[in-house]
Amino acid sequence: RAHRAEKAAGLLGLLGGASVTVVLMLAARGWPDKPLAEDGWDGFARKVIDLGTLGLAAVGTAVLAALVGGKTTGRTRPLGLLWDLVCFLPRAAHPFGPPCYAERAVPEIVGRCAWWLDTDHPQGEGRTRRGDRIVLSAHSLGSVLAVAALFALPSQVRDQPQHPLRLLTYGSQLRAYFGRIFPELLGPQVLGTAPVRSAQLWRPDPWAAELSEPTRPVDESLDSVVTRLGGTPAQAPRWRSLWRRTDFLGFPVCAFSSDGNDIDRPAEETDESAYLTEIVTHGMYQRAPAYERAFDELVPPPVPQGDRETRTKDPLHPG
Repeated sequence: RAHRAEKAAGLLGLLGGASVTVVLMLAARGWPDKPLAEDGWDGFARKVIDLGTLGLAAVGTAVLAALVGGKTTGRTRPLGLLWDLVCFLPRAAHPFGPPCYAERAVPEIVGRCAWWLDTDHPQGEGRTRRGDRIVLSAHSLGSVLAVAALFALPSQVRDQPQHPLRLLTYGSQLRAYFGRIFPELLGPQVLGTAPVRSAQLWRPDPWAAELSEPTRPVDESLDSVVTRLGGTPAQAPRWRSLWRRTDFLGFPVCAFSSDGNDIDRPAEETDESAYLTEIVTHGMYQRAPAYERAFDELVPPPVPQGDRETRTKDPLHPG
């Protein structure tokens, strides 16, 4: 139902606009020629219109209050996603809008990455880095901040022969929502993935049309997230993304195709780490075994000395 909300809102908008247009056309033509009487069928019609108008106003007020207060869906707020979408853009794009969280979060992420890779600090006898690899682990809308930080990294970090950055996203809306709503900022050419269609309203699976779409090969001529993370037609990028069918706000970042791809990984839909097994939705990705497997793909664990001869070559970390 959440996936169909976009099309349902559009349908309601079209029906509302059509009804207003019809009423204005009839009023412009002078219909009705005389006001409704107080008795008979005219009186009955008047009561129906009056009661219906009051009832619709009451229902609309109750629904709006429930959405804002989260009464219909427990602790969640359906309008919160729309608020987060609006708050992503800086105020320069909409000066009368709410404060932008990206204006503060993205520079702090970039500064933290630069601090971790900085060599101008004393450590032991020489000057070495605090670390040589970074895994940006981002949940939901945090993946948008991680992508923005990737493009905001200074050139001395971005142009290194061995790129230190890896990206691990989960429960992301990068391709399904942000890529369509803000194509110039996070569209297919920016992400390096294939375009996505919107969810369908009447199909049993709203993304059924996406399941038949083949995965598009990487276009190395584009300066995209995939290419910045080392993706080529012959090599997987340093990017993994988790999603599950039970997540109503999480989507694949590359393709819905069941054939699989180099980036998307399915996550477990049940959490068995607690006392009782729970069907998880938009959270608990870090507790899923798929999270650890995806992390190990990006940063393989150290191999004991005796096992180095039998180690399998990893395309992300040759040698």
